[in-house]
Amino acid sequence: ESGTGTGIAGDVSVVSTRPNSRGHDTARNRSPDRQTLIPQSFKLDIGSVPKINKIYHELKKLSAKDMPHSCAVMLRVFIELSVEEYLKRKAIGSSDRLRDNLLSATQRLMDDGTCSAKEVEATRLYASGDSLFSIRSLQQFVHNAHFSPTPEYLKTFWDNIEPFIRGLWKK
Repeated sequence: ESGTGTGIAGDVSVVSTRPNSRGHDTARNRSPDRQTLIPQSFKLDIGSVPKINKIYHELKKLSAKDMPHSCAVMLRVFIELSVEEYLKRKAIGSSDRLRDNLLSATQRLMDDGTCSAKEVEATRLYASGDSLFSIRSLQQFVHNAHFSPTPEYLKTFWDNIEPFIRGLWKK
């Protein structure tokens, strides 16, 4: 039931829908044909932080095809707020730079065994800013009038960062 889809710059992403041994959806678990940025099967409990919870539920409804700019901007906001909330809950100092906060959160998730190095590798790469799939790209979608996302890019970005997001909100 797994297949591959080609993303931006020819990157190949694995797709399909079955939890791994930790109960997490794996990259194989998502349909490349889904309409929304976040798969409907993905569940988080963010009830204690109303604004972030509302953004999460909005992202589960937004069509990546029909509203790629809204998805890109809101995904960037969702990631930043989720990381800041995680660092606050764990009493880890934060920075003014999302990149630094991503790296701090990623390291903590690995150190405490919440996520494996493979599960957060995409996040570490995104924080580096040197590839098309990066936090820098999300920032360009917000601040550069000549930089536009595609639905496929956004869904692949989510699929790769999903284990990190799940780790941030694990109780």
